[in-house]
Amino acid sequence: LFIYRSNHLNNNFTIDNNVNKEIIENLIESSNVFDSIVYIAMGGLAGSRSIDFNIASLRLIGQWKGKIFIITDSSNCFESLKQKYDLDIISLPHLNSIIEIKAIKTKLFDYLPNNVNGIMYIDVDVLIRQNLFHFYRDLLEYFNNHNINRNINNNNNQSTRL
Repeated sequence: LFIYRSNHLNNNFTIDNNVNKEIIENLIESSNVFDSIVYIAMGGLAGSRSIDFNIASLRLIGQWKGKIFIITDSSNCFESLKQKYDLDIISLPHLNSIIEIKAIKTKLFDYLPNNVNGIMYIDVDVLIRQNLFHFYRDLLEYFNNHNINRNINNNNNQSTRL
């Protein structure tokens, strides 16, 4: 949060205009690395303004065009963001402990639609400072160089989501 505040107040955000948007979209659509980004904003975090800036940085600076899901117990906090940044809100009942909230990360796919194949989870205190293309490209290169198969079939011949 400190890094976010110092960068925001100093207006050090930059958009990488040297990246061809068509290349980004083709890479994301064809690679199966991840097709959605997920945030968890439960309890007091749901009402925090920091998530507004996080989503804005993801769309505007990171140039993310894919799906964004917010898992929350306070869906009413995200109505304006939902419209502005094309978000999908997944409502959960209020959880009483931090351990229960952290445990959501271990079963994210249980809450997401079946057509989501891969996700990147981002903490609500992380601010995107560059176009995601570079990160995405490097991640795909790592997977390819290490022969990591992102479409593992189970015994029922159904795709397992990693």
